[in-house]
Amino acid sequence: MGHVIAFASPKGGVGKSTVAVATAAEFLARGRRVLLVDADPQRSAYAWSEAARAAGMPAPTTVAMGATMHQPGELDTLVGQFDVVLIDAPPSQAEILRSAILAADIAILPATPSGFDLWALADAIDVVRRAGAIKSQFQAAILVNRRDPRSKLDANVRGSLGEAGLPVLETMLSNLVAYRESVLMGQGPSTYAPDSKAGREVSSLVDEFEGLIENQESVRAIA
Repeated sequence: MGHVIAFASPKGGVGKSTVAVATAAEFLARGRRVLLVDADPQRSAYAWSEAARAAGMPAPTTVAMGATMHQPGELDTLVGQFDVVLIDAPPSQAEILRSAILAADIAILPATPSGFDLWALADAIDVVRRAGAIKSQFQAAILVNRRDPRSKLDANVRGSLGEAGLPVLETMLSNLVAYRESVLMGQGPSTYAPDSKAGREVSSLVDEFEGLIENQESVRAIA
């Protein structure tokens, strides 16, 4: 059965769609069957999938869903056909954001090294905690995105975001041009420029995701 990872943030500008498609590209490169759910009305993930097909690159199956995706008869009817399901949830659309988190096995909350992002995470973390109370194997974590290692903000970002009460992923993604260039090519950094810093970051991130998935599979086997 497929594992559902939702990329969710109540704040725009954190690079959520870019992370979602970069992750999709890396999972595809690893031979996984990938479903990409574009729940953002801007349809950025959908546009990336079309660009990938137009360029002759591997592309995930992509569907559009909204505020009912967590309900029986919606996303759950597709999950079993894929190894990984990735949801790109929109900011400023509370019902869709909530639905994406409730539909997920793993919720990833991207945030930039900013106090504003930390404050904005509060509502999403509340939904995450409720989802965890409903689903015994549910996992959630914060992903630091668009970091600048030269900035003073970067030095304490992990500790600051950790104050939100969720684990912070070991992998942090930098603010690099390869992320933006690869999207235009219908790829992710790990396929567009695998030896670049961005490529290595995405590969490391998906390694972490696979670790979370393996943990869930171990729990399911015991259960």
